[in-house]
Amino acid sequence: MPEFGPLQVFVLVALIAVMAGATWRAGRIWRDEATAGRIFKTMRSWWLWGDALLRGWVRALVAGLVGGWLLVVSMALAALLATDTIESSGGFAVLALLVAGLFLSFAVVASIILVNRPRFAVPPHARHEPGALAEWRTSRSRSRRPSAQ
Repeated sequence: MPEFGPLQVFVLVALIAVMAGATWRAGRIWRDEATAGRIFKTMRSWWLWGDALLRGWVRALVAGLVGGWLLVVSMALAALLATDTIESSGGFAVLALLVAGLFLSFAVVASIILVNRPRFAVPPHARHEPGALAEWRTSRSRSRRPSAQ
């Protein structure tokens, strides 16, 4: 029977602490446009993938928390299953559902970043913004227009 060692416990506790802090801040990100703007400005100094993707990432932060919590719970359940702490058959079914939910949350985050949909998962102050694909299309069409001389 595999052991659940101190390193695994430390990683799980650290992830729970990070997720709890992020969840505590999520309400402010959801309600306050200025907080989202500060996050954008802070991350912009080191973000490598352009402003359109960064705006999408900030829009998707709250939705990404769902996936983060699914990951933490999946890790804890997998550890319990590996140490035979809980019964396997039902545990594996729950784990499969959690992992499916995790992949679904990844798809929702990608959708928010790229097309700003579904609207219910986007903070109210950001629902009017275009997605990254629309921003790229607009900037491409502007760069293709001949300049008036």
